[in-house]
Parts: sequence; C-alpha cells; structure tokens
Amino acid sequence: MRHNKWLILGSIFILALLVRFYAFRESVYFGFDQARDAYISQDIFLKHDLRFIGPPVSGDTGLFHGPLFWYILGPIYLLLKGDPALVSGIFRILNALGVFLIFGISGSLFGPLVGYIAALFYAVSYEQSQYSLYVGNPALGVLSMMLIFLGAVQIYKNSKYAKWSPLLMLGGAAFSMQMNLMFVYTFAIVATLLFLLRTKIGKIATKFWLWGIALMGLLLSTFLLVELKYNFRSFRLAFTMLKAGYGVMDATASKYILFLNKEIVMYRDNVLATNNQTALRVLVLFVSVWVLYQAIKNKNFQILAVWLFGWIFLMILGGHTAYYTNAGLGTAVIIAVAILIEKINNINKYLAIIYCGLIIWGNLNMIRAQSPNSLIQEMITQQSMKLADEYRVIDEMYTIAEGKGFTVRMTGVPYNIQTVWAYLFHQYGLPKYGYLPFWEVGNVLAFPGAMPIPKSGSTCIRFLGREPMHGLPQVLVDNDEGLEKKFSIIVDKKNIGSFTLETRMSIDADCHDNRP
Repeated sequence: MRHNKWLILGSIFILALLVRFYAFRESVYFGFDQARDAYISQDIFLKHDLRFIGPPVSGDTGLFHGPLFWYILGPIYLLLKGDPALVSGIFRILNALGVFLIFGISGSLFGPLVGYIAALFYAVSYEQSQYSLYVGNPALGVLSMMLIFLGAVQIYKNSKYAKWSPLLMLGGAAFSMQMNLMFVYTFAIVATLLFLLRTKIGKIATKFWLWGIALMGLLLSTFLLVELKYNFRSFRLAFTMLKAGYGVMDATASKYILFLNKEIVMYRDNVLATNNQTALRVLVLFVSVWVLYQAIKNKNFQILAVWLFGWIFLMILGGHTAYYTNAGLGTAVIIAVAILIEKINNINKYLAIIYCGLIIWGNLNMIRAQSPNSLIQEMITQQSMKLADEYRVIDEMYTIAEGKGFTVRMTGVPYNIQTVWAYLFHQYGLPKYGYLPFWEVGNVLAFPGAMPIPKSGSTCIRFLGREPMHGLPQVLVDNDEGLEKKFSIIVDKKNIGSFTLETRMSIDADCHDNRP
C-alpha cells in the first residue's frame, strides 16, 4: 500500500513538473526585479556586499521586505552560472514539491483520498503555475504557508513529529515575513492555530518551543537590526499607515470588497477557471458557508477555516491589492473543493470523476493560454518581459552589427535604468559574441549593473529599442525617439515579441565602428 502511495504521488509530481515546464522557453520572465535580484544576490557572495534590507514593498509605502530571499537566490544563480532560465527551472521544481506537502496536510486531516485529489488539483492549478514562473520573493510564500499548517496538523494528530511543530509554525511565519512584509499576517494565523490547539500544545517539550522562538528570532533579526539603526523608522511608518486604516489602498476603497475579490480570484484560478462572476460568487458562498458549518464541531475543519479565510488578518491591518499577498491561501481552496469531491464520490463516483475532469481541464486550458505569455499583469508591473524575446533582441543587434561596435538606447521600465540590459548583455551577449555595446544614456550608479558608455563621437550603427508598452508611458517613448533623431536616421524597424527594435545609422560623418 505504501508503495502504491508513492507511485501515485510520484506520478502527480511528474504531472506538476510537466504543467510548470509547459512552454518553458517562452514563459521565463526577466524584468527589472529579476535583474536587480540577480545582481544583488550574487554580489552578496562574490563581493561580500552583505544586505540587511530587502527590496521595497510595492505601493510606494517606504517599507521594505527582508533580505533573506537574496541569500537563498545567490547560491542558485552562482551554481547555475547566472542563467535566468535555469534559475526559473529551480523555482518551478520547488513549487511542484508542494504536491507532497498538500497531500501530507489534507490527507492527515481528511483522509488519503482527499489528499490525492488535493495533490492532483495542486499539480494542475493555474494559480500555482503562475507562482512557479515567478522568480520573486513572494513565490516561496506558497511553501512556507504550507509548512505552518503542516506543523499544526502534526499537533492535531498527536504525531510523534509534533515536537518539531514550533519550528515549522514560528519559523514558517518568520520565513514568510522575510519573503514579503505583507505576510506578517501569517503570525496571526499561527496564533489562531495555537489557540485552537491549546489543549494539545502542552505535550510539546519546552525546549522545542524555545528552539522555535530562537529560529523565529534569527529569521526576523535583520528587521530588528535595521530598526535599531534607523530609530524604528519602519515601525513608526507602519503604525501611521495602520492608523490611517487603508494601507496602500486608496482611502475610498473598501477592504471588505477587496477581501471578497481576493476570495473570488482564488476560486477562479484554482477551481472554476472562468470569469463568470455569478458562478464564482455562488461557489465562494457555498464553500465558505459549508466549511464554517463543519467547523462548528470539527477541529480539522476549524484548521481549514483558518487557512481558507487567512487573508482576513491582512484585511484587518488595512489590506493590500497585490495578487501575491494571498500566496499559499489558494491551497486551502483546493483542499476544501477536494473534500467536496470526496463527498460526491461517496454518492456517485462517476459524477465525482466528471467534476474532477472539469476542474483539471479548466485549469490546464488557462495554463495553455497563459504560460507562453509568461506572468499575468496582476503579478508584475510590466507584462511580456520574456527572456526568450530579450535574447532575440540581443541576437538581432549583434547579427546586424556583424562584429562592429554599436550603440544602444533602450526605452524601458524603470526609465533610463541599465539594470535589465546590463545583466543580459553581460550574461548572454558578451559570452556569445565576445564584446559589449555602448549604452547611450549612461549608468545610474544607484542601480545594479554597468555598461560601457560613449566617450567621444558615435558608432555608425545604432539601435533604438523599446520594451513592452505595458506600464511604459507613451511620453517616454516619444521622448527617446526625439532624442535619437538628433543622432541617427532609421534604417529598419522590427517587432520582436512585444519589443520593438529600430536599426539606425548615425548622421555623424565621423562615426566609427569601434568596440568599447
């Protein structure tokens, strides 16, 4: 029987990998955040440039995430020789490993059949496929959230491994907060779970609680050190925001409506695979009421309810519009629906199979449509920054240059920042073609990466590039076109994916073909 279990789970894991690696070449995303993280994470180990403050929180709040993600990412980049595609592959594998975690949690709470169904739904989940493509700090929150509930389940089941639950739960919450500051609400989830399991936690030896607290303190130590250095600036800023009551949201926006929308999105991207609001609202209402009703008398459903409605704790803190603030919560939706499928199976197994098939087909259909286009707009600022297209743009420039020096002006996000293209030219262009181009606008020192800049005169061959228009104001495109017209005339224009590349010739009679 045990052999069969691992055979089934192994098959589901392989399915999860196939789903996550579908359209692999076209689905790798590499935008500014990824380039910044690639530089900083490697510099920590290569240049001993230690970091105690992570990337900024989205929404222009003045707050920052923890730096732990960079310490995890750095060795991965170094081992894989800085290749963004290979790093993306690692993140897909890590996400697929959640198959085993969700089986362990749901199988322990509701039986092995629910565990298998939940693992299968997780394997084909559209939401999880998107997190697997996302080489960014919030993506790992999916796994750390499951570790929290794995710890809770061990306590609930009086498992011999329950002694490790304090490390899983407290460490999981602290790890989550390091990945994304908005995941601070996971501590409220942990506190609620411990309250529900209060009659059982006394069986765990004190030393394991101390170890859990020590691990939590270690993971959160970077926040404390930074706050001590800057006179608790972030604490004061966060308190001011909480007092205002709306976090990064507009003052007129409703956090209650936002919570409902978050729930709807989780059911859409894990179950129904449709934008039919009526169907989604009915499903959300039915599952929510049913789980809460079951939770009145059943402790396992109480644990599930905490997971399912965990975003309420962030809503209380003011809410946040970012898609990934509910990373890991969609897993509870999968488990809840898996339980319902199991109930239906007890009545009519053919009907259960049909429902399973519809859920699987719907999610796979969404994945088939989206993965070749990489990440959805809700996850990133600028869509269509596909690594494959970026490589094609670089190849096109070098091919046209035919070994001669050339100059690049690129209109992108952030504006006039070299980070993305500096990384790509150094990691891909230089090893393949043996030299770098000139970067017309110069290097902004506050941002990672550096390119050769023109010192005198101009190369005869010049390129004006434009990144995908999603998030790129037209006024910046027009501005760069106006500036480039002073230096060159257009020879050819080509669209490469969502990128535009103009081949231009310098109007300077004394132009040169020198390399940097």
